[in-house]
Amino acid sequence: MRWNLLFIWLMVLVGLVFAQQKKVEFQPDRSYRIVLKDGSEFVGKVLKVEETVLYFKTTGGVEVKIPRGQIEYVETAKGKLVQAQKEQ
Repeated sequence: MRWNLLFIWLMVLVGLVFAQQKKVEFQPDRSYRIVLKDGSEFVGKVLKVEETVLYFKTTGGVEVKIPRGQIEYVETAKGKLVQAQKEQ
């Protein structure tokens, strides 16, 4: 009886964890910061999301294909991006 109750509570806990995980919906007008498991960071816009790959365009204009398994986390970029002025 005691093990059955423990098992039920464990299943409820697992269910709550999975219920809180949600698919990230990227906004086309927002900039994001992506941190990879190796510590690399990218700031820019998400172009397209596939099951195993995220296509990203950095603020420098470089398009990057990132395997989703290499992503540690993604967050909305904070601050304001400004274009540098060229020296004359």
